[in-house]
Amino acid sequence: MTELTGLASIRRQLEQLAYRVQREVLAFGPGGLQQRESIAASKTLNHHVLSRGVQIRSVYLDSARRDKATSAHLRWLCARGAEVRTVPMLPMRMIVFDREHVMLPSDSGRVPGKAVLLSGSGVATAITELFHHFWRDAALFTVEKDTGDQGCEPEFPNEWKALLRLLREGCTDEQAGRRLGVSTRTVGRITAEMMARLGARSRFEAGVLATLKGWVDQ
Repeated sequence: MTELTGLASIRRQLEQLAYRVQREVLAFGPGGLQQRESIAASKTLNHHVLSRGVQIRSVYLDSARRDKATSAHLRWLCARGAEVRTVPMLPMRMIVFDREHVMLPSDSGRVPGKAVLLSGSGVATAITELFHHFWRDAALFTVEKDTGDQGCEPEFPNEWKALLRLLREGCTDEQAGRRLGVSTRTVGRITAEMMARLGARSRFEAGVLATLKGWVDQ
């Protein structure tokens, strides 16, 4: 295990891994919107990796579809051969190189600018299985301009289900927003839309009605 401190150190290590990777890169991108600096820094590496025929598969949050800069970056990736999908929530940020090296935030990401590099097929295989668990159920992101819609609007969107689960677990609006990659204000808006769809007068009633309709698990 190699501990990395500081964004410069982390980026240097990512550059080395990106220039050595031969087959595939798998990544989780939690946090709905990506900072412009992060997008700019990753474009050169992603372009180099994809131009060599290396496969990139990434899973982002559904909320990334609603952010102009982030969705444009995802379309840029797709147009160059990367595969991108989205889900309501992700457990952590991570990148797997050739199923041999894994970059993870240290201390569950609570300390900014700190990461660990784990090497070896054993841990990489376990993390790869976690990736595929989310990948199988994730929604496809396409090159066409995405407005946040995923075809016909489902009766009860996955993002709403995820929010209900978080609220049921006792998360505040702020905590739920961090997990979903949205602002606290957006959490309030989604909650209001969800309650209106269900005809509920409270969040508790919304959870009960959604469960009775079979839209979320008990």
